[in-house]
Amino acid sequence: MHRADATARPRLHEIVALFLLGSAATAFVLFVAAAHAYPGGTHFDRLRAGHDFWRNTICDVARSSALDGATNHGASLARVAMVSASLGLGALFWLLADRLASRRYLSALVRGLGALVVPGGIAIALLPTDRFSAQHGFATVLTGVPALVAGILATYALVRDEARPMLLVALGVLVVAVSTADFSFYVHELLVDGPPRVVVSALERIASLLTVAWMFVVATTSLRRPRAREPQGV
Repeated sequence: MHRADATARPRLHEIVALFLLGSAATAFVLFVAAAHAYPGGTHFDRLRAGHDFWRNTICDVARSSALDGATNHGASLARVAMVSASLGLGALFWLLADRLASRRYLSALVRGLGALVVPGGIAIALLPTDRFSAQHGFATVLTGVPALVAGILATYALVRDEARPMLLVALGVLVVAVSTADFSFYVHELLVDGPPRVVVSALERIASLLTVAWMFVVATTSLRRPRAREPQGV
């Protein structure tokens, strides 16, 4: 490796970690503001005033028309938050793949799957359920599969790494477990065309908070660790 490349790669690593911190913080703050502005209504109680933490999904808050029929002035904030989170997920998987540098093919697979999550997440944000219900569900499934596979592969590799930070691994396991359960319930709901279930919105909220925490931990631990050496073999 040329000296210029050796200097540039740690710098890129630092930039991605800082970008992850910024995107996670932006997504969190904007969504809190959007939820505060949400007029009201859930799939279980259309007359419910304001945002319900457990019964409103993230995508409810991104609707132009709230479930109670009122205009949702915070929808744009929610969509920007979702776009920011999608970009953050791409950075998250890039940094996780960076930790797997000694496993070249696994690292490339995690990074590639993470790259697919970004446009998929943006599509979900730009297809609100009140106008594009079917397309929104389709985009969610197509995005959820690579996101879960990337998370499972990265977490599996971290669990096997003796030098891994325990908090990073514990959050990864929790994110994968809760997200997989939520995704399974969501897909089943779509397939049977059944009524909404509280378990979907509740698990989504838990998974989202765990993912934001994982983003912060991955970013901060990445900023503190030395850049891994380039892989020498397969």
